[in-house]
Amino acid sequence: MGNELKHGSVGTELTQAEWEAVGTHVIDSQAEGDIIYASSSAQLSRLGKGADNTVLHLASGVPAWSATLAGLTLTTPTISATGFANANHAHAAGNSGGVLTYLGTIATGVWQGTDVGVAYGGTGVSTLTQNGVLVGNGASAIGAIDMSTKGHVLIGDGSGNPQMLGVGTDTHVLTADSGETTGVKWAAPAAAAAGSLTGATLASGVTASALTSLGTQAEDLDMGGYDIDNAGFVILNAATAPAGTEVYAVNDNTGDLTVNALSGKKVLIAIDGADEYGFSATALDMNSNGLGGASYLSTRDTADTSVTHKQKTHGTQDVTTSAVDITADLSGHGGLLLVTGMKTTDSNVRFFDVVIAGNQGVSTLHQLTLKGSPASRTYTIAGYQVQLQMGADTYDIGTHILELSNPA
Repeated sequence: MGNELKHGSVGTELTQAEWEAVGTHVIDSQAEGDIIYASSSAQLSRLGKGADNTVLHLASGVPAWSATLAGLTLTTPTISATGFANANHAHAAGNSGGVLTYLGTIATGVWQGTDVGVAYGGTGVSTLTQNGVLVGNGASAIGAIDMSTKGHVLIGDGSGNPQMLGVGTDTHVLTADSGETTGVKWAAPAAAAAGSLTGATLASGVTASALTSLGTQAEDLDMGGYDIDNAGFVILNAATAPAGTEVYAVNDNTGDLTVNALSGKKVLIAIDGADEYGFSATALDMNSNGLGGASYLSTRDTADTSVTHKQKTHGTQDVTTSAVDITADLSGHGGLLLVTGMKTTDSNVRFFDVVIAGNQGVSTLHQLTLKGSPASRTYTIAGYQVQLQMGADTYDIGTHILELSNPA
């Protein structure tokens, strides 16, 4: 046995001083900090001192030192030490009472007590409405307003918590209305009075998305100097052209588009901010641009003689078996015909011919070989059209004709 209480060893006899001395009774192996406890109904024993910051508790019916307090119930404790910085302690859910006069820093852990009130930095509630907006309520618990419905708008009513305004009808706008609980409502845009929709009106709040239709206007739409911007297109209905002293574009009741400039000015066509074509009362200014893709160009001199330049291009055809029409009807006309050709199977065989043609006959002025050895060419008139027949092979033909009509 060890650690028992026993008499100190003093020899075979005890003096009165030894009998009364402190060391008469000792505990086996005793040391500073040890304590005595009853290890049985007939025996006192020693419990060695514990480590720093350990506490004494019962384990299997006898005292023991422990670094934890598992299963311990503290009834109305007051913890005031500023060193209470480790909050990693578990507490039974049913325990209550006690006062923490100084909490320190709680680094980890989950609060499992009652709801923390607003006065102490909490919400005062255990759950919050899903998809809700939180609304303060003084010292009372925080409220939540459901915003899970598409299109709802949160609006104050001037008397309590804000309310939800349901989504309005498509194209309606939010309109002030003092008769409504929230002071606003969804409503169709107010129609403008005839003749009153001016540029200033548009600038003061009628947006492009709200202005869906102007309806029938009894008067002109006065934009007040403002632009019409971001329009997808503009349709011009038939109308009587304004006076020539106005600059305008109009559908002039015949389906023609008339664009008018002031006297002495031009109608300009610009590309990328630069004037490319200009129409005046006397001339068309091409600004060094070409005129391409025109099927014909007709001019008339002071004697009223019309000169027309026409262009026609034929595709590939085997001209060894039949002649090919290379002009339109020349009835009543004559002209200078320029013909270019290239052998379909060999781009290095090319020719250029100059022909005078009329509705009564044709005359070849010159046949020029450009590359290789082109086949012979024969030009004839058939049904007021010039025809070309190749001596052999298949050729791609291009024709250009300067027609001169009979004087008017």
